[in-house]
Amino acid sequence: MTQDAKKRILIVDDIEANLFLLRFMLEKAGYQVCQATNGVEALKCLELSAFDLIISDILMPEMDGYQLCHECKRHPVWKHIPFIVYTATYTAKEDERFSLALGAVRFLLKPATPKVLLNEVKSVLAEWHEGARQVAVCEIDDNAEYLKLYNERLIHKLEDKLIELEGKNRLLSEELELRKKAESKAMLLLQAVEHAGESVMISDRRGVIEYVNPAFTALTGFASEDVVGQMARHLDPESRHGGFNKEILDTIMHGESWYGRINQMKRDGSFYPAMMTVSPVLDQSGIVDAYPHIVSIHSDLSKLVDMENRFYQAQKMDALGTLVGGIAHDFNNMLAGMTCNLYMARQKVKGLPDVEKKIADVEKISFRAADMIRQMLSFARKGDVAMKPLLFSSLVKETLRFLGPILPDNIDFRQHPCKEMLRVVGDATQIHQVLMNLINNARDAVDGVNAPRITVSMESFTADDSWMAAHPYFRCGTYAHVSVADNGCGIKEDQMQHLFEPFFTTKQSGKGTGLGLAMVYGAIKMHRGFVEAENNAEGGATFHIYVPLVQAADEVSAGPVFAEPVMTGQGEKILLVDNQRDIVEPVRELLEMIGYTVQVAIDGREAIELFSGQPSSIDLVIMDLVMPSVGGVEAAQAMRMVDPDAKIIFFTGYDAEVRHDVEGEIVLAKPFTIEALSRLIRSELDH
Repeated sequence: MTQDAKKRILIVDDIEANLFLLRFMLEKAGYQVCQATNGVEALKCLELSAFDLIISDILMPEMDGYQLCHECKRHPVWKHIPFIVYTATYTAKEDERFSLALGAVRFLLKPATPKVLLNEVKSVLAEWHEGARQVAVCEIDDNAEYLKLYNERLIHKLEDKLIELEGKNRLLSEELELRKKAESKAMLLLQAVEHAGESVMISDRRGVIEYVNPAFTALTGFASEDVVGQMARHLDPESRHGGFNKEILDTIMHGESWYGRINQMKRDGSFYPAMMTVSPVLDQSGIVDAYPHIVSIHSDLSKLVDMENRFYQAQKMDALGTLVGGIAHDFNNMLAGMTCNLYMARQKVKGLPDVEKKIADVEKISFRAADMIRQMLSFARKGDVAMKPLLFSSLVKETLRFLGPILPDNIDFRQHPCKEMLRVVGDATQIHQVLMNLINNARDAVDGVNAPRITVSMESFTADDSWMAAHPYFRCGTYAHVSVADNGCGIKEDQMQHLFEPFFTTKQSGKGTGLGLAMVYGAIKMHRGFVEAENNAEGGATFHIYVPLVQAADEVSAGPVFAEPVMTGQGEKILLVDNQRDIVEPVRELLEMIGYTVQVAIDGREAIELFSGQPSSIDLVIMDLVMPSVGGVEAAQAMRMVDPDAKIIFFTGYDAEVRHDVEGEIVLAKPFTIEALSRLIRSELDH
């Protein structure tokens, strides 16, 4: 053991992972290490034991690194202990000068490589031991000067944030100024009511209409001669209620304008949502009690209400996406354990074709469920699904052929396929899920109906000018149109606008989650398509989906590609790391079945200890990314300090595509096929 190996080092950091890695590195180099999570704990350690070196972060709770260094350098004993500042937050030159002025001997920036950090530690200890120079002492004797400089460093960290806030305040002021100008312009435009786009109605103080502008006629259908001389309240059912009318009257009697949303009646008896403003028109005297007229302005809110509904729908879909992202990890872990066990079971029943086929069918369903989870994860992170050209017509026929037999025998299941070869860019799993959800809903809708019937039709559809006039949110072009119709109970009018909201369901408790149509909505939106629902004249309801068609592509797929054969091992030793025992046991058994020797660790900390004790005998590490205490990435870093050439494969039930700390690493998503895992292992070992 070297002279340095006997040295005691106190490390101070409030982040556990930083403490663990730093301690692991120093203890590996032979030093004795004690740790603290802030300056207060560090002072207690100094009171209890002697140390040869202090390595401290700056940004910590209760007492930061500056204060700790200042306290140490004022102490008659501790001031002789070398102090190294190791920070990732205070990185300016002024921070370094202040640290050195307080008595620090080094100012290092995180993350430093193990080689650099260990060399600095060794250098500082050598200087202290050999007396090459005295340990730095605090140059700031005056406590007031220290507080002044200390506060300056804290204030400096706030300056950037204040500058950012000032910029935002300037933008806000500019926006408010623009808004004021817009309001002034709107008041000017009101003077030209004859040409205004809003409905304007002027009545006397009794409520008798004296004038309406052309926009009023265009919006309501009432001509000027139909309403002039009539009472204004006759055009608005809500205003016939005394309380409503009194509220408006009380408001304008105070010289103020009344604002509110109402349902305005048209000439044909239908209603539209409107924002109404009622204001008194004062005479030249400006006396409130002497106002001679009332001006009412109506704005049609039909499009705004539709936009609001779509916005709320999008918000609820975002909430659903967040929920999916949270639970997908557990689903994928369960599916991974299940697929491994299914594969091993299938190997043990070879020679029993019926049983083998049943197990293979369950495996296919498991991986289809995994595909669905992956699509839901893509939806959860609001990104586009990696889609490819598909023969839509063939995919729909294949899906209906799969779904038809699972419907009850009493349902008349009719299909009207399309003879054209319809091509789209999409995802086969999502299209399958959309059709399955719509047909399941239709099945529930015809429950208890005499002669229940479900009809699925497919055709090529072109959105022309007349269609666009009634559906302005569509884009011109040609679509693959699939309709799913039933002769069930239909959809109530008050439920129609909520159909595609997450967790909204009309089914009995225990029969529906309210997620099926929300998934349909989200999936078709990802395909840049549209979903609509309507009640049938003869009873029941029809759901329509429209997916944009594309020109014929060189490669068009209608389903998954079959996996390649399993590649076996040659007795190589694999360290398998996962904190989920339901996963690690079947994977271990599977790897041993295909010819590998396996050692198991239940978390990153145990994996580091096992690897450090026998790095040359472990040929490959297969490790989960997310584990308690020490995760896969941190464990891999520690292993590569021991052996820079360590071969590591990560696997995860989370969405690895959104993690930036695994770029350049091999990451296998759970659940995985045995064929894919075996080929990946073989490729890494033979590389």
